[in-house]
Amino acid sequence: MVILIVFLSSIFSSHAQTIKWEGKEFEISKVKASVVQFNGEDVLKVERDLEALPFQVENLAATVDEPTYVKLKNLDFENGIIEVKMLSQIQNPSPFPGAQGQ
Repeated sequence: MVILIVFLSSIFSSHAQTIKWEGKEFEISKVKASVVQFNGEDVLKVERDLEALPFQVENLAATVDEPTYVKLKNLDFENGIIEVKMLSQIQNPSPFPGAQGQ
Protein backbone atom coordinates (compact mmCIF):
# COMPACT_ATOMS: atom_id res chain seq x y z
CA MET A 1 0.00 0.00 0.00
CA VAL A 2 2.77 2.47 0.89
CA ILE A 3 4.60 1.68 -2.34
CA LEU A 4 1.45 2.38 -4.35
CA ILE A 5 0.93 5.74 -2.63
CA VAL A 6 4.55 6.76 -3.22
CA PHE A 7 4.30 5.61 -6.84
CA LEU A 8 1.07 7.54 -7.45
CA SER A 9 2.49 10.59 -5.71
CA SER A 10 5.54 10.56 -7.97
CA ILE A 11 3.34 10.22 -11.06
CA PHE A 12 1.19 13.21 -10.13
CA SER A 13 4.11 15.41 -9.10
CA SER A 14 6.05 14.59 -12.26
CA HIS A 15 3.09 15.68 -14.40
CA ALA A 16 2.45 18.97 -12.61
CA GLN A 17 2.28 21.68 -15.23
CA THR A 18 4.29 24.84 -14.78
CA ILE A 19 4.82 28.14 -16.54
CA LYS A 20 7.72 30.58 -16.18
CA TRP A 21 7.17 34.32 -16.08
CA GLU A 22 9.50 37.13 -15.01
CA GLY A 23 12.09 34.62 -13.79
CA LYS A 24 9.63 32.83 -11.52
CA GLU A 25 8.01 29.42 -11.88
CA PHE A 26 4.30 28.89 -11.32
CA GLU A 27 2.45 25.60 -10.87
CA ILE A 28 -0.88 25.50 -12.70
CA SER A 29 -3.87 23.30 -11.88
CA LYS A 30 -6.86 22.88 -14.19
CA VAL A 31 -6.19 26.21 -15.90
CA LYS A 32 -4.52 27.37 -19.09
CA ALA A 33 -1.84 29.99 -18.46
CA SER A 34 0.16 32.06 -20.92
CA VAL A 35 2.12 35.30 -21.01
CA VAL A 36 0.36 37.90 -23.20
CA GLN A 37 0.52 41.64 -23.87
CA PHE A 38 -2.17 43.72 -22.13
CA ASN A 39 -2.16 47.54 -22.05
CA GLY A 40 1.47 47.55 -23.19
CA GLU A 41 2.89 45.16 -20.59
CA ASP A 42 3.46 41.43 -20.25
CA VAL A 43 0.85 39.82 -18.03
CA LEU A 44 0.02 36.28 -16.97
CA LYS A 45 -3.30 35.26 -18.55
CA VAL A 46 -5.09 32.51 -16.64
CA GLU A 47 -8.33 30.86 -17.70
CA ARG A 48 -10.14 27.71 -16.66
CA ASP A 49 -9.16 24.67 -18.73
CA LEU A 50 -12.56 23.70 -20.07
CA GLU A 51 -11.17 20.49 -21.58
CA ALA A 52 -9.76 19.25 -18.25
CA LEU A 53 -12.60 20.65 -16.14
CA PRO A 54 -15.75 21.42 -18.16
CA PHE A 55 -18.84 23.14 -16.78
CA GLN A 56 -21.91 20.93 -16.46
CA VAL A 57 -24.89 23.09 -17.40
CA GLU A 58 -27.35 20.65 -15.82
CA ASN A 59 -25.31 20.66 -12.57
CA LEU A 60 -23.89 24.17 -12.62
CA ALA A 61 -23.89 24.79 -8.85
CA ALA A 62 -21.53 21.84 -8.33
CA THR A 63 -19.14 22.67 -11.19
CA VAL A 64 -18.57 26.44 -11.15
CA ASP A 65 -16.42 26.56 -8.02
CA GLU A 66 -13.66 24.04 -8.70
CA PRO A 67 -10.02 23.86 -7.47
CA THR A 68 -8.37 25.92 -10.21
CA TYR A 69 -5.23 27.88 -9.39
CA VAL A 70 -1.80 29.23 -10.28
CA LYS A 71 0.73 28.89 -7.43
CA LEU A 72 4.12 30.59 -7.20
CA LYS A 73 6.67 27.83 -6.63
CA ASN A 74 9.86 27.88 -4.54
CA LEU A 75 8.88 30.90 -2.49
CA ASP A 76 9.76 31.05 1.20
CA PHE A 77 7.13 33.55 2.33
CA GLU A 78 6.22 34.13 5.94
CA ASN A 79 5.00 37.71 6.53
CA GLY A 80 4.37 40.41 3.99
CA ILE A 81 2.18 41.49 1.12
CA ILE A 82 1.76 40.10 -2.37
CA GLU A 83 0.05 42.63 -4.64
CA VAL A 84 -1.93 41.41 -7.64
CA LYS A 85 -3.73 43.34 -10.38
CA MET A 86 -6.64 41.26 -11.62
CA LEU A 87 -9.00 41.56 -14.57
CA SER A 88 -12.00 39.26 -14.75
CA GLN A 89 -14.27 38.80 -17.73
CA ILE A 90 -16.56 36.15 -19.19
CA GLN A 91 -14.98 34.17 -22.00
CA ASN A 92 -16.09 34.93 -25.53
CA PRO A 93 -17.58 32.72 -26.80
CA SER A 94 -19.27 31.83 -23.55
CA PRO A 95 -18.71 28.27 -22.26
CA PHE A 96 -22.46 27.87 -21.68
CA PRO A 97 -25.72 29.76 -22.35
CA GLY A 98 -26.71 32.15 -19.60
CA ALA A 99 -23.16 33.10 -18.61
CA GLN A 100 -23.72 36.59 -19.99
CA GLY A 101 -27.28 36.93 -18.71
CA GLN A 102 -28.85 35.46 -21.83
